Amino acid sequence: MESISEQRLKDLIYNLVSIYLGVDFIIWGVSNFTSDYDFDTRFGYPLWIQIPIGISETLAGVGLFHPRTNIVAALVLAAVMAGAVYNHLAAHDGGYGTPLKYLLYFAVMLYYKIWQISRHV
Repeated sequence: MESISEQRLKDLIYNLVSIYLGVDFIIWGVSNFTSDYDFDTRFGYPLWIQIPIGISETLAGVGLFHPRTNIVAALVLAAVMAGAVYNHLAAHDGGYGTPLKYLLYFAVMLYYKIWQISRHV
């Protein structure tokens, strides 16, 4: 059985990681509106696909700040990162490392939250 201080430390670390990733994905999401990422030549998608990806990354990044929306935001971003890993692997461009890293972060976050919820039920 862990002490209350250990649980508070784990919660603090989780919250700090959530804030970091939230800021990171707000920046990534907004950059989809301001930069011309090569979705058409690199992956074969139309350029307008940047808009829903940018909206989902930005809104989910904001959702990581709030405890009530944290799990949904992590699920949305995990799905976006799974798509990014797939696209980079299909394009054979080797750029899948960063999305894979984020996908693993969200998997660990979701595991922790589910574990935490199951302890209180």
